[in-house]
Amino acid sequence: MNAVVREGATVESGAVVAAGAVVGEGATVPSGQVWGGNPLRYLRDVKPEEASYFEAGAQEYLKLAQEHAAATA
Repeated sequence: MNAVVREGATVESGAVVAAGAVVGEGATVPSGQVWGGNPLRYLRDVKPEEASYFEAGAQEYLKLAQEHAAATA
């Protein structure tokens, strides 16, 4: 929420950018890590239970997007 990922920045799969963070041009947020702040800094590793929760949420959003696309086609 209200995080900014600038052009040329990379957020790898499984990474988390905290609310209000700014990921600057050329910066990389590695997979399995939580980064936040401005300036951006490493906070901690993603916990296994969080990774499972985030994956389930992503799958739910995908399902809802597909349902919406089908309903509005």
